[in-house]
Amino acid sequence: MKRYFSFLICAAMLSFVACDKSDNNDEKPAPAAASALGKMSVTQTDGTVFTQDCVSVNIAYDADSATITMLKVKFAERMPLELDMTIGGVQYNEDGGSVKLSGNNIVPMAMGGPFPKYTITNFEGESNPAKGTFRFSMMCGENPTSYEGALVK
Repeated sequence: MKRYFSFLICAAMLSFVACDKSDNNDEKPAPAAASALGKMSVTQTDGTVFTQDCVSVNIAYDADSATITMLKVKFAERMPLELDMTIGGVQYNEDGGSVKLSGNNIVPMAMGGPFPKYTITNFEGESNPAKGTFRFSMMCGENPTSYEGALVK
């Protein structure tokens, strides 16, 4: 009787292990990661516009959101150094071959930590592999910021 009871427990445990939620094929795969090279423009608080050419941007996707990383960027002429800034938690949806991006109230990461003074609001963008383009606009703190670039392979 003891062996029979042990056998039933083992069988029950195996039935739980055999059920795996990853067998659900209803989920669509995330879009392929991409990189772009383009121009970023930042409107300063005095109304002048600072433009930086040849800005590299990486776009990575997971099942829930996208992460945008701008490499070696400056947001003002007098900014003493270039930095990498990452904007995580950007929502996306695929729409007819392009990927629409949006987000609000995202604290970016730079230089190893959060930058709450430059919280990203009104983020809107689009990656269009068929056209080879990537663009976005956002408020970076108090500064309207935009990017237009070409996808690179």
